Amino acid sequence: MTQREFNRRFRRELNAMAKLVAAKNKDYSGQVSALQNLHLIETVTGGRLTRDDALLVRICDKLSRVETLIGANAKRRVHDERAVDTLRDAANYFV
Repeated sequence: MTQREFNRRFRRELNAMAKLVAAKNKDYSGQVSALQNLHLIETVTGGRLTRDDALLVRICDKLSRVETLIGANAKRRVHDERAVDTLRDAANYFV
């Protein structure tokens, strides 16, 4: 793969990630805050857990889901879910 091809694919992937995070922010956060689902953990736990804790949990959830989608013992119940979608979602949490 040439550098040009790599850059084109990389930009395409970033665009897909941006679309996904925008859609999920609307679903999970509405107009309040893009991080509303992460802020909620502080409220629910009375401050014992932080947004950073919530972020780590969400990333672990995504990685666990990837394992159930592509792991050696993968048995999917949701047939139209793709591992790449979950990986994009996880990557957005890293950003």
